[in-house]
Amino acid sequence: MNQKITGAILALVLVGSVAYLGLSFLSNGETGISGLVTGIFASETEEDPVQNGEEDNGEQNGEEDADVVVYWFWGDGCPFCHDQEPMLDQWEEEYSEEVQIERFEIYYDEDNQELFEEVASEYGMERLPVPATFIGEEHWLGYNEEMGQEMENKLEECLDTDACINPAEKLD
Repeated sequence: MNQKITGAILALVLVGSVAYLGLSFLSNGETGISGLVTGIFASETEEDPVQNGEEDNGEQNGEEDADVVVYWFWGDGCPFCHDQEPMLDQWEEEYSEEVQIERFEIYYDEDNQELFEEVASEYGMERLPVPATFIGEEHWLGYNEEMGQEMENKLEECLDTDACINPAEKLD
């Protein structure tokens, strides 16, 4: 009898612990499996890259001089964002004079979260997953190689035609 009671107590403790951990992982604002995965990989003890000056908001770094401005909203700990970042780094290197990549981390920066909501609303988006990439009048949610190729094609089209808007223009 004591073994049954002990087993039942252990089971309740285990279920309660799993429920608590699941809720804390989902506190990053995402839902479902992706929220759970992102929550697991996004440590609360990580330093805030925005507060440490590693990221910018496009306000002081030559955005006006670039032929094409790309807005990229990402989350620290997001695996798809991590996969997309090398492509953006390559663009910055390859098109350093013509393209400005504006990177906005949204998990830890409330101002960037608000900007993301504003930009997304102007592009008619209802869901707000990351990564989210905005080039001219187009946007992409998520990342895979095929989407990366579509983004690169759009970037080259914008460079060739010089007819793509800066995403910030939609906010005016």
